[in-house]
Amino acid sequence: MEVFNNKNKNMIKGDGVGQNLLNKDKSIKKFVSMNKGEIEFVNVIFWYRPEDVIFKDLSFKIESGKSIAIVGGESSGKKTILNLIQRFYDVKKGTIKISK
Repeated sequence: MEVFNNKNKNMIKGDGVGQNLLNKDKSIKKFVSMNKGEIEFVNVIFWYRPEDVIFKDLSFKIESGKSIAIVGGESSGKKTILNLIQRFYDVKKGTIKISK
């Protein structure tokens, strides 16, 4: 994962996100082996605090072998998307699909 900053935008480039995880935990090793699969968010709802919803019905698909860039302002949820993919947090509603 690379993080880029400039005056107007913050960007995170997720290039094989699973490859960047530490291999200390068996479940993480399993995830790392899935880096060639597709990732799909389907109607994801997520918040840290119920009064501050971060994502409401977020849906998108990242195809196998593709690189993406997540672009947005400060505190717009870029890092949260990566944290959800890596299961640091669970979605409140909806589904994140990661194929093998």
